[in-house]
Amino acid sequence: MKKIAIRIIKLHNVSKRLELLCKKAVFCNENERNKILITASELIDNLITHGEIGVLGVIVTLRIEKHRITCGIYVETHNAFAEFSKRMETCKDNPDAHKPWYDIKEHRWHGLGLRMCENLADRVRYRAGKKLDRIYFEIFR
Repeated sequence: MKKIAIRIIKLHNVSKRLELLCKKAVFCNENERNKILITASELIDNLITHGEIGVLGVIVTLRIEKHRITCGIYVETHNAFAEFSKRMETCKDNPDAHKPWYDIKEHRWHGLGLRMCENLADRVRYRAGKKLDRIYFEIFR
């Protein structure tokens, strides 16, 4: 099993750091690297926009196993993520339970990015923890 990791803090350009991680992922093909880059970018953007990444930033890992690549995103625990992950895990096998929706007051869509992540990755899971919150997504080979 091969594994690589990178830390992203608030001062970093998220896209540039993820591009660096993907360049180091020589065990991935171009299509897999593109899926990782887009999916991880969207998930980290959601953490920054709707949650808190804390002073330690975000740690992103890539691990290859025989038939899958697993990306782990680790961030300091916060309450908003715990509520979100509980809701997402409740409806993980029913994508219609958390369909994107349009907010008339804000004049914008909600949930499109998460749906995109679910379509790009073969599996996405959210895990709240006592010290670290975790997001895992897998790409099957």
